[in-house]
Amino acid sequence: MLVRISFLILCCLFYSCKKDTTKTNPYAALLIGGKTAFSPTIYSIDPKRGNPTFTTPTSVGVTGTTYLATAVTIKGKNFIPSTTGNTVLFNGTQATVDFATDQELRVKVPDGAMSGVLSVANNGGVCNSLDKKSGTNCEGQDFFIDCYGAYKNLYGAETAISSGTSQTITYDSVTTKAFRSDLLYTNPTSNDIAGNTINIRCASIVHVLLFSQACVPTEYTVNGSNLVLNPVISINSKYYTIQYIVTATKGDCVVRVN
Repeated sequence: MLVRISFLILCCLFYSCKKDTTKTNPYAALLIGGKTAFSPTIYSIDPKRGNPTFTTPTSVGVTGTTYLATAVTIKGKNFIPSTTGNTVLFNGTQATVDFATDQELRVKVPDGAMSGVLSVANNGGVCNSLDKKSGTNCEGQDFFIDCYGAYKNLYGAETAISSGTSQTITYDSVTTKAFRSDLLYTNPTSNDIAGNTINIRCASIVHVLLFSQACVPTEYTVNGSNLVLNPVISINSKYYTIQYIVTATKGDCVVRVN
């Protein structure tokens, strides 16, 4: 019986390919884990940057505030018109679907979400391609977790400082400024763990608020105070873009990322 079924599948594959080689064969797509005519397709994600819910501590330069998760609208086709019929993942972290039609899904960035691929799967689908953007009944696009975006440029545009470089930033008075750095792999043979450091040397004591990949804020303090002198912050995590906020008094600050 099994031999006869296998023979019939092979005949279907051969007949479809021979009949029209310009069309995608849905049977072959299922066997190799590819897309079918019924797979979800993403036309747009709006916005493509956002943050999960997070609360900043009450501290120098940063008021204790809770920032709500970004609402994201996904438009496309072949979605299941049910809030439980589609699996939406933000780099592996599942989001709750608040609204669903066959052409639109609405979700909020879930707690713990990190930058990576936002994917939609249904009917047991999975994005199992190398870039995690396609597979059986699944499609995805890039999504960036932007912790500072919740501040709506409250402290001005972010200053980008790449790994292996430094910049001198002048503070005219007690001011808060925003920064971001793209970290590099330094030990890729050890589970892709980065061994970067951020050195902040200012003319006076400073306050630093640093965000994790999932927007968890951490203050850097000394002796229980909200101020710290020339902090050296070690980043021992997987590669990602790190965002941080630095408050300092009048003078120059040299920020170096190693």
